Amino acid sequence: MSRVKFEAKNPGSLGLPIWLSFLMVSLFSIPLLLIPMIPISEIVKTPALLVFYPIAVFPLGVLYVLRRLMTRYGLRVYENGDARIEFPFKIVQIKQGTLREIVVQTRFVAALNGYRTWIQFVDLSGRILASLSPNAFASEPLHQFIAAVKETNPGVDFRVA
Repeated sequence: MSRVKFEAKNPGSLGLPIWLSFLMVSLFSIPLLLIPMIPISEIVKTPALLVFYPIAVFPLGVLYVLRRLMTRYGLRVYENGDARIEFPFKIVQIKQGTLREIVVQTRFVAALNGYRTWIQFVDLSGRILASLSPNAFASEPLHQFIAAVKETNPGVDFRVA
């Protein structure tokens, strides 16, 4: 591999405003109040009450796992024109010369009753190599990533559908 021209990682945010993230952590922390409310003398009498400890920690554990998954998103462009898109469970390598266009597409999703935007990377044969949700990154790193891809691959078209 050649040297890295551009690299960005998701800092671990869920793509939500900071106030909403704070509200989620606050609400998911409420079950932790169960722990100090159960006196040790009651636990000694009824050891089955220990079941509430993992139950109280479970919501925050879920948020922690989601945060860890979000930190696995990454974008990288190499000086030779190769690009790498890292998802939580897979990595897509795009070799220089195989990318034809980058398409930003907005579609209505009936289940969410709203519009969602996707960035698609299309190869020379018209096959979609990768689809990336802009929610995984802030807008500035995405713009820098696309600019770096276009700079190292001058033949790549960019269009909004």
